[in-house]
Amino acid sequence: MAAASLVLGLAGFGNGLVAMAFLPYFMPSATAIAVLTIYTIVLAVAIFVPVRRHLAPRGGAYLLVGTMLGTPLGVWILVNQVVILAGYWWAKVLTGEVWRLGADAGSGLTLRQMFDCKT
Repeated sequence: MAAASLVLGLAGFGNGLVAMAFLPYFMPSATAIAVLTIYTIVLAVAIFVPVRRHLAPRGGAYLLVGTMLGTPLGVWILVNQVVILAGYWWAKVLTGEVWRLGADAGSGLTLRQMFDCKT
């Protein structure tokens, strides 16, 4: 939890990634998630209270609007691209062209281009 706190304090996010790498070894996953959620809320409030005078409400409104618009779009892109990528990789494995996976990924092709290319 100390490393997760350090990450949250420095970056403002990411403590869940660090904490959930270790907490499930010490407690059930459901308990770890609940503990981490409570811990994160308390720590975020502790970080926010000293700097609350510097909050710009207009800037916060822009962030809120961006979050509300970007989150559904990002989830849609993530879900669709992961499905496309998994289908592309599976097709390459089945056709015996596994060697092309690394070459395609390394050449900077987007997932859409990789999926649509015909060989």
